Amino acid sequence: MKDYQIESCKFIADHYGLESQLNILSEELSELNKEICKYKRFGNNIPAIAEEIADVRIMLEQVEYLFGIDITVNAQMDNKLNRQLERIKEERR
Repeated sequence: MKDYQIESCKFIADHYGLESQLNILSEELSELNKEICKYKRFGNNIPAIAEEIADVRIMLEQVEYLFGIDITVNAQMDNKLNRQLERIKEERR
């Protein structure tokens, strides 16, 4: 995310608070799931998927900020990516 996007997310998160943003995150995740299901059936809704991914990323940024877990999330991402890359290496042997 760009710096101004992160700052905007923080401002919005502070305004609405954790409980509200958790509810919205849940809604946005459901909407993304719905668009993925539509894609699997019909295959012509890439712009809708992009829109829902943007919504989910915005809400995830806010929830990470509100929980104060951005460093922990980044460390978990590193661990999970490295683990999967190792699995791929093993598969290719």
